[in-house]
Amino acid sequence: MGGVVCPVARRPPQARVFFALLVMQLVACCAVNFPVEDLKPMSKTRFAPWLVFACVGTLVGCASGDQADAGNTELNVIVPNNESSPGVPAPVDIQDVEYTINCLGNSDTFLDNNASFPDEVQINGNLEVQDGRTDPQGPIPPEFGTPRPGDGAEIWQAFMDLPPGDCTVQLRARDNDGEVICTAQEDVTIAADTTVKVNLVLICQVSYQAPVGMLDVDATFSFVVGNFCPDLFQLNCLDSAPQPPFFGVPIAATSCEVRFRDGDSTCGEGCDPQSCNVVPEGLVCFYDPNGDNIDDGDPPPVVETTITCGANALLDCEGDLVPDASCTYSGDTLGIVGDQPPVPVAVGGPGPNAGGFYVACDPAGVPGATITCTAVTTDGDNDCDKTKVLSIDCPGLSPCQNFGDDAACQAAASTVCQAGTCNEATCDGASAAACCDYVAAADGIDCSSEIPEPNGECQGGVCVSTSCTDDASCDTDGNDCTFAPPGTCDLGSSLCDPLADRPPGFSCNGDTGTCDGGGTCIDNCTSVDCSDGNECTQDLCDPTGGLATCSNPDEVDGTSCDAGGGPGSGTCQSGACIGLRVETFNLALAGAFIPYEQERRQSLPAAIAATQSDILCLQEVWSQADKDAIRAAALPSFPYIASFLNDLDTPLDDATDQNGLVPPAPTTVPCPDDVEVIPGTTIADQMNAAIDCVRDGSDSQGNPCSTIPGSDDGRTTSTACAAEACTVEVAGLILGTGQQQRCYACLATQLPTDTFGTIRGRCPTVVNQELAFQGQNGVMILSRYPLNNVVNWVIPGTWNRRVILSATAEHPSGTDVDVFCNHLTPIFDDLVFPYTGQYGAGLTYAAGWEAEQFLQAQKLIAHVQSVSGSRPAVILGDLNTGRGYFDDPGNAIFPEGEPTLDLLESVFTPAYAADYTPACTFCQENPVAGIEREATVWIDHIHMYNLPATAVTATERTFDQNVLTVPDGTGGTIDIPLSDHYGMRSVIVVP
Repeated sequence: MGGVVCPVARRPPQARVFFALLVMQLVACCAVNFPVEDLKPMSKTRFAPWLVFACVGTLVGCASGDQADAGNTELNVIVPNNESSPGVPAPVDIQDVEYTINCLGNSDTFLDNNASFPDEVQINGNLEVQDGRTDPQGPIPPEFGTPRPGDGAEIWQAFMDLPPGDCTVQLRARDNDGEVICTAQEDVTIAADTTVKVNLVLICQVSYQAPVGMLDVDATFSFVVGNFCPDLFQLNCLDSAPQPPFFGVPIAATSCEVRFRDGDSTCGEGCDPQSCNVVPEGLVCFYDPNGDNIDDGDPPPVVETTITCGANALLDCEGDLVPDASCTYSGDTLGIVGDQPPVPVAVGGPGPNAGGFYVACDPAGVPGATITCTAVTTDGDNDCDKTKVLSIDCPGLSPCQNFGDDAACQAAASTVCQAGTCNEATCDGASAAACCDYVAAADGIDCSSEIPEPNGECQGGVCVSTSCTDDASCDTDGNDCTFAPPGTCDLGSSLCDPLADRPPGFSCNGDTGTCDGGGTCIDNCTSVDCSDGNECTQDLCDPTGGLATCSNPDEVDGTSCDAGGGPGSGTCQSGACIGLRVETFNLALAGAFIPYEQERRQSLPAAIAATQSDILCLQEVWSQADKDAIRAAALPSFPYIASFLNDLDTPLDDATDQNGLVPPAPTTVPCPDDVEVIPGTTIADQMNAAIDCVRDGSDSQGNPCSTIPGSDDGRTTSTACAAEACTVEVAGLILGTGQQQRCYACLATQLPTDTFGTIRGRCPTVVNQELAFQGQNGVMILSRYPLNNVVNWVIPGTWNRRVILSATAEHPSGTDVDVFCNHLTPIFDDLVFPYTGQYGAGLTYAAGWEAEQFLQAQKLIAHVQSVSGSRPAVILGDLNTGRGYFDDPGNAIFPEGEPTLDLLESVFTPAYAADYTPACTFCQENPVAGIEREATVWIDHIHMYNLPATAVTATERTFDQNVLTVPDGTGGTIDIPLSDHYGMRSVIVVP
């Protein structure tokens, strides 16, 4: 059930009397649209308009002033990729070219705003390369050849609004490995209101041929010959599978290789200490270590590649199985890779291939470590160094392999009576104490060689003597069914003669058995059947006293049994097998408008934990603190709990109305401070008048209506007090416009739990604040069985968050059962409960509430059918709908929203045993229902889907006893139940 003021009860207790009095006073006064003249209008905030104008002024200021002239530049780039020569790796496929444009600027910025800072601009980015260019515009020096159509790619880019002055354009082309393979740079001068063209040509290849970059600035060309650094193509190993011992341990890589070349024959200015001269025949290069640009005949540096490996690695350059610190290769090296690794020289093989070497895992390294080898190629200049890294996983020896495995453990045991195995998890590779686990070897194993006596065998992991010295020493078998002494000692062999058996029927084993005549004691219960045919009792036999005695105590409660639907369809309870027990219970933890909440709150968690049901659906547990308290108490009995946290902004999963449309969300706050209902009085003023009255008022006995009288930090104490003190102040909201009724809804939904100050702050500012409990839902599912597929399906609800909480329970029978926990909207039939929602089919008051409830039932049916399909399901909850029963005049039950129940039961089957007598769940005699107890209804229900009515074996009303003694407000006490609702439980046989 749900409600108003306490928007959770079918008819909020006490609230109904308060508003009934209000209506009577209004009829007497004819004060439907009366002014609230004793309220002072609230002061209005004036901050918002000033903020708006300040923002606009700032924007205008940014756009105003004389705009200074700026310059532009056009950047044209040609990137040809020439054809490769025979035996030379293929050209690099360049996809983009990085650019940097840096304009240093000057102190007189081009914005012309007298700024003191320089107008320096730096632009970085990437230019996308378009394949299949046409011939570039402008001449290209003949020594570089003329690019042909299709040789390369073309880039065009324009940059605007650059500051006039000196700028630098730099381009960088990278290969597939991310290495810069050619660059170009040009200084340009940007002129105001002018576009400066920059034409650049990049000749990009791998480093065995020297590329030359060209710059074209206003048809004047200049050249900078750049060095191409040596390229390190490849560093790899052929396999990483362990091989026979190499350096004495399993290895991770048998053969590795490196490939590198220096493509420009050590020519270039800017990387190597060399120079080049341009002559008509081409380029003349020479080594120029002193930088005098004179060929002194110095030999050029040698291109070298050096391999080093880090920790846990052994490096072998020659294949002699002797570790090397590093391997160095000179000149162009094209390592040879075969299908099989070359065998090291030290083991009879040819040794490594050209550019090859060997890597092994250090036996002293960490098992499972990763080793790293690094190759560095250099031509004498660090700027040209190329580096590649190779990682190899080392299998290494396991701790048990280092220790010697099971054989070493067996040797450390020092006896055949202990079977030793090596434990990798604990082994330290050194000590038997850490590495070895021992279990007793089989009894009877001969261990005579390990003891001084002639004869020995293993018993319980220990070598014991089986030698005898006299007849008495042969009585060692402990068998009641052999004679004592059972035999004689053969002094020649030190072994006992065969034992003599007692005759059949001799009592043995402490009178719990009888000898069979063959030396064996037979338990007295062996041939006795103590079964009583009941799965839920234990079949015990007591063999003592020489006579078998049967007993059948109850099995442990909760033990799986067959309740008529097959194994696992029920559980044992007090010696009987019953089916799935499902229960629904509304806790009425709804704030100050449900009586005795604090007293009931203290007792409810323990009572919930003690209930005998298997699956429990709870409603009206609105606060997260109450959910947490119930979870903590119930967890030992109900280890599987489903609940969700919602808020005011939680979206609806099914937001359609009766016409299949989604109503627009409200855009105005419930209690606006800018809507006047009469001159000088706004809706927010009416709200504040009502709050002031409750805060400061008292009833006829002088009892204050606030927990902290006169303070906005207080909360309301009772609806009865408000009924006496504040009728007039709230009347204008209830009987006013739709907007005023929304404001009333906000007040009604917040009063049960929030302070007066909180309500004043929220209702005039939060659009959807008329949802109670800050949009939280009030349902939980508790289960003794695992829950899967837990879903919180949010549906429309006015004044309260309405959800369909569902989960799939793993029943012991092996059949999954879906559980749906619900709480539908109540039907308020009084004038003081105006319908303010969007799902009432355009109707008002009781008709609007009833239309919303009927729509929720339709959505519930559709959701169950969609989720469960052909799977069995139970539907539980406070449905706020019920039939009338008048067979017993002294126990009449009145109808409530019967069309909704008719709809539900056209699809679902009522889960009530055939012999159950209808009883109310919201009843007149329940003192927690408050002074509003004129109606007695049955509105808490259990239904089934895909299960027959015959599946229900028992039904009972629960939580209907007066278990708490509380003050009655007059100096006496009264006994009450735990809620204003009673619970319902049914037992269902699951197939």
